[in-house]
Amino acid sequence: MLKYGVIIDSSMIQNVFETDFKESFELLTYKMTLMSLFLGIIPSFIIYKINIKYPKNIFDYLVFYLFSILALAILIGVIFTQYKTFVSVFRNHKDIIFRIIPNNYINGIYQNIILLFPEKNVKMISSEASKNKNWEHHRRKTIFVFVIGEAARANNFSLNGYIKETNPNLIKHDIINFSNFYSCGTTTAVSVPCIFSSLDKSNFSKSKFKNNDNLLKLIKKSGFNTLWIDNNSGCKSACDDVETIEMESYITNNSNREIYDEEMLNIFKEFINKNNKDDLFIVLHQKGSHGPAYYKRIPKGFDEFKPVCKSVELQQCSSEEITNSYDNTILYTDYFLSKTIAMLKENKDKDTAMIYVSDHGQSLGENGIYLHGMPYLVAPKYQKHIPMIMWLSDNFTKDFGINRECMSKYIDKNLSHDNLFHSILDVLKIDTKAQKNNLSFFQNCKIK
Repeated sequence: MLKYGVIIDSSMIQNVFETDFKESFELLTYKMTLMSLFLGIIPSFIIYKINIKYPKNIFDYLVFYLFSILALAILIGVIFTQYKTFVSVFRNHKDIIFRIIPNNYINGIYQNIILLFPEKNVKMISSEASKNKNWEHHRRKTIFVFVIGEAARANNFSLNGYIKETNPNLIKHDIINFSNFYSCGTTTAVSVPCIFSSLDKSNFSKSKFKNNDNLLKLIKKSGFNTLWIDNNSGCKSACDDVETIEMESYITNNSNREIYDEEMLNIFKEFINKNNKDDLFIVLHQKGSHGPAYYKRIPKGFDEFKPVCKSVELQQCSSEEITNSYDNTILYTDYFLSKTIAMLKENKDKDTAMIYVSDHGQSLGENGIYLHGMPYLVAPKYQKHIPMIMWLSDNFTKDFGINRECMSKYIDKNLSHDNLFHSILDVLKIDTKAQKNNLSFFQNCKIK
């Protein structure tokens, strides 16, 4: 809270429960150790050693309770006389409730413990799914790639008007860029399952997600050969019952080295070649722009913007250094996506397509806030406004009947993660009761 300006709520506690050691280790510094020692451990030990003198008679108890009642009366009096001030402060600073220690983390832990117990009287919703009759006319097999980015914010994409050229490769492809796209949450633990859920942001919760339709499972049910390749901290239950490859365990003898996102493409290519006769749906879950060690996310040759911050203690770096380090990760993501598209273009006999969307955005020190994970209600726009990019091959637009000119009308429309579940089912012509056509941005752009 002191160093990164984060707020502790149930989502942040969920991150603690679901993160991995490698992710957590990047946040540990010697300064944090010293703070914990001198402001936490030693004071706690001193308090533990204090000999507490308890009341010995009824008079002592009466004095104790009288002083307690007096203190409570003074507190109520202050609040009553300054009521307008308190109301104004809490109305304009809704994050205050999440900054009160220990209320914030105790409540956060309690909320996550509740999630461990299944909700009573909740019916499982598991719709059937199948390719609709239009698939009978398809002569080509389909390869659909869904890339889930990490901590990428729309503001730092030159495709969205950013002053630095962070997307030199993607502009060479015939992409469709959605400039007004927003996330379901501000953490991976919330956003990733929300992306694949039939529930919208207003109704989503992790417990409900497990009892409702999952995009990936529906696509698998319809006949697609599905694969999740993960270079992040897991799929957060979104890929249950689907073939999954974790890069950390897949690459042996990595000596805890950084595994770069492009290494997923070797598995990606192998999977395509091995399943040449199947319709494929592949998810690539990036490490992307995971902070605070942005400089670790890129291989040599991608540190174009200098000087850079080479510390996890972001406060020790200048704003320019932090932004440059972060922009280099966006530059690498641009390269990774461009390389993915290039590999899809090699499959000229297939209907190929790619959608890229980040799980959430990122704060780079604006107003003293770093990283992500703020409660959605008070989170800055930087943590919610995310990039969303789509590439469709000529074969795909022809066989699936998509009017590209019509799609250009939606690039500035306010859209969010809520639209992806329904849009992907719609464009892939998968019939299921879970789909809502009015939430699909393809619905009005089909060539009939």
